[in-house]
Amino acid sequence: MLATLTLHELLLGILVSLILIFLFIIGLLLYSFREYRSHANRQQWKEQIEAYLLEQLMKGPADELQLDSKLQALMRQENFRRFFLGLLIASERKFSGVAVQTLVKIYDGYGLDKEAYNLLRSRSSHLIARGIQALTVMQDRQALPEIEQKINHYHPQVVQEVQYAMVSFKGFDGLSFMDQLDAVLSDWQQLRILNSITALPANGIDRLRNWMKSSNESVQILCLKFIRKFQLLALHEDLFTLLGAGSAKLHEEVIKTIFSIEQSDSSTRLLTYFHHANQREQLAIITGLGDSRALDQISFLKQQLTQHADESLKIKSVETLVTLGQMDYLFELQKQLHLEDPTLHILNHTLQHKYE
Repeated sequence: MLATLTLHELLLGILVSLILIFLFIIGLLLYSFREYRSHANRQQWKEQIEAYLLEQLMKGPADELQLDSKLQALMRQENFRRFFLGLLIASERKFSGVAVQTLVKIYDGYGLDKEAYNLLRSRSSHLIARGIQALTVMQDRQALPEIEQKINHYHPQVVQEVQYAMVSFKGFDGLSFMDQLDAVLSDWQQLRILNSITALPANGIDRLRNWMKSSNESVQILCLKFIRKFQLLALHEDLFTLLGAGSAKLHEEVIKTIFSIEQSDSSTRLLTYFHHANQREQLAIITGLGDSRALDQISFLKQQLTQHADESLKIKSVETLVTLGQMDYLFELQKQLHLEDPTLHILNHTLQHKYE
């Protein structure tokens, strides 16, 4: 027999629903109010801290640091300490030289190093990475041993910050983590590392040569970027050994690097490889001939334009010939080609696009 719903039960159900809705609205209002207060506090903190930083930066690091009593009082709040630390990190990225010295004095003067260590020792990966970042930016060298202990952390963000800290504190020697690196170095991480290293040690070339043999392709690519940055001609011959295996991306970087430290036989050897290369590699070679002003390879480029079947290679050949000042040849070729010749359409389109 089906159960019947009494009027009392119905009213009770409606009442419970209304109470739940009321509690939900109250909770939402309380959450919104808390978020508003938090935002208002942060805006007020930001104005106070930025005004204080500007005042101290104007004085310079030689003057004794004057602690602000209002900021000191706010330091009792964890949220404020972390916010203050974040603004210091952001400010350090905008300044250099003596201004950074002033920021470090403020970091020490307000005991923000303690907050950075608290973050480093927390359980949250996000906070650990933040702590490493703060200690690195403020060049707190005493923290390095503790930071290095997290090189095998499960979270990639933490590992990236540890890697950067090692390079920031140790320079080229900090790249020792690449000896056994399995994870991929992102393009962003490679750029950070590359910008941090301004000089190579005496054994730098030998270490790069070893890393170029790594099974980790991102390590190999970073080595190629170092070769280009420091124009390491001694590794010119080693580059050709990388063309035999690996991905097209690696080969493109190798080709780019060969042209960057070009020697007398570089173009000739790359053109020998050209016929075994895939399309992306061939495009990289043709681009490199233009960038390196390879006037001795004009006949090769003309051949690619008129005889190669790939449209993208024909376009790149036209662009490179323009770079090498072969406009007279291209205009003459326009007159000679038949209207139905695909090369003429590519030539017309590319030249029009080049000069519109």
